Parts: sequence; structure tokens; C-alpha cells
Amino acid sequence: MIRNFIQFSIEKPLLNHILLLFIFMLSIFAYINIPKEIFPPTQMDKISIAGGYAGTSADILDKMVVQTIEEDLQNINELESIKTSIKNGSFTIKADIKTGSNNISVLNDVKDVVSSVVKDLPSDMSEPLAKIITHDFPLTLIALSGDVDKRVLLQRANELKSELAKFKDLTNIGVRGDSDEELDIRLNNEKIKAYGLQPSLVVNAIKNISSIFPVGTIKEKSHHLYISTYNGDKYYYRYW
Repeated sequence: MIRNFIQFSIEKPLLNHILLLFIFMLSIFAYINIPKEIFPPTQMDKISIAGGYAGTSADILDKMVVQTIEEDLQNINELESIKTSIKNGSFTIKADIKTGSNNISVLNDVKDVVSSVVKDLPSDMSEPLAKIITHDFPLTLIALSGDVDKRVLLQRANELKSELAKFKDLTNIGVRGDSDEELDIRLNNEKIKAYGLQPSLVVNAIKNISSIFPVGTIKEKSHHLYISTYNGDKYYYRYW
């Protein structure tokens, strides 16, 4: 069999050359058309749930949706180490998937949990998004530095982001280093006492004017009412 094949190849050299050329052209075509990535994204054994409601405080979000989702997630045996991050207007819940579990099946269970909670949420609140966390390796990192204020650097970074977004081949362009503005107040106890004041009373006075929470009423068919207040009591929460 092999002897006959070798003999045929020797007697038909032109056919061999044509076959070799065909394989060579086919390899070039495949190389051009097969998708290629320098740093392909990798899925991790973690699930995230992200959501938010504009104008709500962290306390209200926690009572309105986060606590319920956390309690229901604890009933999924394939999940462990649930961690939550809440700030005014948005929240993120991350959970590790146990080794050996079917990630897609676990994700579907998590989506069912989210769907069961949505019916009790305000109609204008977007449904929380559940997905498997994907780790993307950035193609390039650009660092901006200078002897200027941080806000100026962030402004320039956002301008650069807008320019880079014009390139259709670039995706997931983000700016790191941004954060909510904070006011750091340092108290001098000696000077406070010199005015005949108690430091604890000064601290409480600052606390009473340091928080602004949105005020609003939400009426739903499921009979929910969430009201935020300005200073004083941080919120009034009602569910019946």
C-alpha cells in the first residue's frame, strides 16, 4: 500500500506540486480568517449581580433589593463567599462558584433569583444584571501624570477616552482612579474646648449637616413606599 503510494508520487510529480500549492493556499486563507486575540478573555468561577436605582441611598437599596437577593443566593448550594458592595444609587454582589459546578447552570439559578425579586421593585428600576465574571487582559494601559490637580487629570483622561472611542476596533475603554469626592474635616479638640464646647456635640452637629438624601415617593401595585429625608432621620422605609 505504502509502496504503491510512493511509486504513484514519483510518477506524478506535477500532481504533488499542485496538491502542495493547494495546501499552502488553504493555510494562508485559514490564517487570515481565523479569529485571533493576543490576550483572550477568560471566564472565572465567579458570578456578579449589578444593579442600581438613581437617587436612592445605600440604606434604601440594601433594604429594597440587596438583602432579599443575598438571602436567596444563600439557598444555592453551588455558591460560596458572597460579598456585597453598596453605594448611593448602585450595588454589586459577587459570589464564588464551588469547584466542579456547572457555571451556566448556576448562572441560570442566580437569574431566577433576580427575576423573583424584580416583581417587587419599582417599575422604573432596571432589572439587576447577573453574569459570569470575565477577566479581560487590557491591550494597552495609558498613565497620565502631572503636577496638576487630580480633577484636571481625570478631565484629560475622559477627553482621551472620548478620542479613543472613535476607533471602531477598540472596546471596553475605561478610566481608573475616579472616585466620589470627599470632604475631610479635622477637629482640634483643644480649640473646641477653649470655646466651651464638647467635641462630641461638634461631631454630631457636623453629622447632621453632612448627608443629603433624595426625597421622593414611589407607589407600586405591590404596595411599596420608599422615602428619603434631608438630614435628621436618614430614611423612612415602609413595606406592606
